[in-house]
Amino acid sequence: MFKIQIAGLIITIENKYEHVSWLCRRYQADTREEDFRVSAPKQEILAEQKRGFGKFMIPYCESICLYHRIRGRLSAYHAFLMPSAAVELDGKAYVLVAEAGDRQERMAHMRLWIREFKGRAWAINDSRPVFRLLEGTWYACGTPWCGKAGMENPIMAPIKAVCFLEKGTGNRIRRLAREEATERISQELRLAALVDAPGEYIPGVAGQVASDVGCYLLTYQEEKAREAVLLAYQEIQDG
Repeated sequence: MFKIQIAGLIITIENKYEHVSWLCRRYQADTREEDFRVSAPKQEILAEQKRGFGKFMIPYCESICLYHRIRGRLSAYHAFLMPSAAVELDGKAYVLVAEAGDRQERMAHMRLWIREFKGRAWAINDSRPVFRLLEGTWYACGTPWCGKAGMENPIMAPIKAVCFLEKGTGNRIRRLAREEATERISQELRLAALVDAPGEYIPGVAGQVASDVGCYLLTYQEEKAREAVLLAYQEIQDG
């Protein structure tokens, strides 16, 4: 058993295997405080392994079950998880959301942001950042659960913008009206609930994020993706 801190929350992990302790090593917290605790019953771990057709070891499956348990508790703390990539740049978070949850696309764009703003930009999480509302401000927060590239950090930053990615024949960006932004966020949350955390879809949060945070649609040409990053950054600053 150990404690971690994610999105300002102190979570006690009651683990059976050491893998999850290693996974969360940079997020561990030495404190008596606790917001909530999670554990995964053995039958749930075995079901997760079966769902993966036996490709994954039991300790890894425990870590996934614990991740789902944590995710299921977030809404009580004005927090949620949306598949995306979040990068910190000059103390602000830029959230990248790909079409149909395309993990490779959002990771590729995150790498471009980090490369273009080298020394100023850092990965928050390349796949599963947590978003939390604290004192009227939405934050993007790192978690140890991420993509295969392992691009994550135990940091959190106020969100400057949410940028939806769309492949096209040229580079252009526009700010989304609240209604369109709400629908796009809702769509991502519905998709995540279908494939990753059944029953978790939170309809109310989409409109709140769309009202509080600037949301943009970035259409980009793959051959000119670097220029698209610079265009997006400049437009968001000016907006």
